[in-house]
Amino acid sequence: MRKKNGNAIAMIWLIFAQLFMLITLLPWFAVFGPSFMVFDKQNPILSALYVGAVGSYPVVCILLSIFAWKAYAEDKIRKAVVLGSIPIVIAIIFMLLII
Repeated sequence: MRKKNGNAIAMIWLIFAQLFMLITLLPWFAVFGPSFMVFDKQNPILSALYVGAVGSYPVVCILLSIFAWKAYAEDKIRKAVVLGSIPIVIAIIFMLLII
């Protein structure tokens, strides 16, 4: 049996999370290009890991969004909210590291 109120709140949260992910792509574009300058440093393996971590953010957001909406469709509301919240936590951690 579906809970109408809980599903509506979860849907609003998932939509908010996707809008937040969309907004965080703007600073990501500004960071991703210059991140290739890290290859001027001594250690190419760490440089490749850094660029890979920065470059994978949109892919991670898209995958988590797909999994969150799939969980929502299967009435796994808690799982959907957690999966939708992970990119927000990642973005907040990166913002705190930059500041």
